[in-house]
This record gives sequence, structure tokens and C-alpha cells, in this order.
Amino acid sequence: MCFHFLPDASRALNIDRAFRCSLADSLAYLSDVCAEHLKVDPSSIDGLVNGLKQGLRLGPVPFGLYSQLVLKLSEGDQEGATTIWNRLAASHSPLESMQVIGLDDPSLAPDLSMYAALMGTGGTDELSIQPPDHERVPSFLHDLHAALQLLGRVSPDLSGEIAALVTQLVMVSGNPNDSYIFDGGSCYMLWGALFINIERQRSIVELLEVLVHEAAHLLLYGFTIEEPLTTNSDQDLYPSPLRRDPRPMDGIFHATWVSARMYFAMDTLLQSNLLDADSCAKAQKAKAENRHNFDNGMGVIQEHGMLTMTGRALLESAAQAVHPSLRLINNG
Repeated sequence: MCFHFLPDASRALNIDRAFRCSLADSLAYLSDVCAEHLKVDPSSIDGLVNGLKQGLRLGPVPFGLYSQLVLKLSEGDQEGATTIWNRLAASHSPLESMQVIGLDDPSLAPDLSMYAALMGTGGTDELSIQPPDHERVPSFLHDLHAALQLLGRVSPDLSGEIAALVTQLVMVSGNPNDSYIFDGGSCYMLWGALFINIERQRSIVELLEVLVHEAAHLLLYGFTIEEPLTTNSDQDLYPSPLRRDPRPMDGIFHATWVSARMYFAMDTLLQSNLLDADSCAKAQKAKAENRHNFDNGMGVIQEHGMLTMTGRALLESAAQAVHPSLRLINNG
């Protein structure tokens, strides 16, 4: 796989296909296990498996259901596993382009609890998501359209990459009782889903930055189909450049690489000469903050990170994009 830093829509499409084929292979393997332990018909998911192998762009639900099926099987919950199997066997409609949908949309009702559970952070500052304020939806959709149009003009490859990776943008709100309000997120167990808190007041530039941020996480998930980014234990926690609670090294890597992607996006915006003075100021500020966050993350990784070949290749290419003279000094 090619690990160059610059956006690449064709590569993103290939990663998306590989992720879907990986799910198909996993489901095919589990079908025999489920046939034995759950007394279900293994052929009932043949349509789903074949569709995934053929590149059918299904939404995040089958990926989430698979993760929940594995969990129920590991817990010995046969009833729960059978229920999930039957959901997998049901028909799944393809999403040919990005679907923008509220968390409380009726079509998500059967999987609402799964979405909420999988988007939990598991960290010190636990986050939760709620349905969006419907009064905010029209203005958000207007701004989203403007942000995507702007991105398409300044960086067609980055725009194409996001289109290839994101099948479903879920509009949510944060919980005001949380110690840290949810801003946006993604999860490899809900491949293709991007969650955004639409109650956050954002400029077009800031919304574009959030889209780039979360799509970059999806891209990193896709890069790790065959090999992880680091070999550090998930039990070991380190200071994060983007979060106030300590995170595992994999999270530090994500935050650092994503900061480089946002730096690139802001730099590309500024070079386009398409921004007004206020937007230029916002982009300049964001660019500087992202470079600072990248540098902080690099420091933690250089001191503590144990990188795989995949992780090293990705981080070196990101470092070159932000600081052309920078080299990694830790061999991992």
C-alpha cells in the first residue's frame, strides 16, 4: 500500500474496497461458527457477503453489527448474537453518495443504541451523543454544502478522498452534562460514519477543518487493515496533543497525523486566494495551531512510540509535509 501523505482519491477508494472485503471475509468465517452455535442458516448472509466483495457501498450498520456479533459470541450470549445475526441477514441499502442524516432519523432507530455505544470514548472524559436540535439542521446543511464546495475547488483530491471514505454523516448534539462536549468523531467499527455536533457554532473554514479531521481518522483506520500503527500497549497512556486526558500511543499517533492533515488543508486554503479576510485569519490561526499540535505529538511519539513499518512510513510522510527538514529519530 502507498503511504504518501498527500490526499489521493483513488487510494481512498481502494482502501474502502479493501475494508469492505475484509468485513466480507470475516462474516464468511463467522457464518460457520454461528451455524454451529446459534443454529442459524449460514447462507442467509450470502447476499451481504457477496455485495461487500463486489464493492457495494453499504452504510456503517453492517460493520457495527459485526463488531456487536463478535462481542455477543465472546460473552456466550446466544440470544443476543442470534438477534444481531438476523439483522445482518436483513437487506441493506447501498449509499452511493454521502448520506447526511440525524441521529434520531427513523431509519437509524434499530441501531441507535449501537451507534451511541460505539461512539463512546472509553476515556477519562466519557462523551455521549444525542439527537440534533432540528432548528439547527437547515443552517448546518447550508454550511456543509458551502464547505464541501470550497474544498472541491481548492483540493479536488482531498474532496474526493472524503467522498470515498464517508458514506454517512450523522448530525448529533452533545450532552451538556458531559465534562467535555462532543465535537465530532468516527469509529473503525462504524466504517464510513462521521459524527458532527451541529450545535457547535462554526465558520465554513472551521467546518471544513472538522470534515478533514474526521475523514483523516477513517483513512488511518483503513491503513491498518494489515498492520497496526504502533506496538505500544493500550494500557500505557501518554499526553495527547488534542485531548486533555492521557491516551494510548495509537491515539497519540492518530491525533498527530490528523493534525498534519488539518495543517495541510488550512495551508491549501490559504494558497487558493479564495478566502475573505476573516476566513484567512481563521485559517492562519488554525494552521499555526495544527502545526503546534503536530509538533507536540511528534515529541511524544519520538520519546515513547514503538512504530511499525506502516506507522513509520505514515509519520515520516506527514513530518515532511509539515516540516520538510524534520526526520524521525526514534527507531521504535
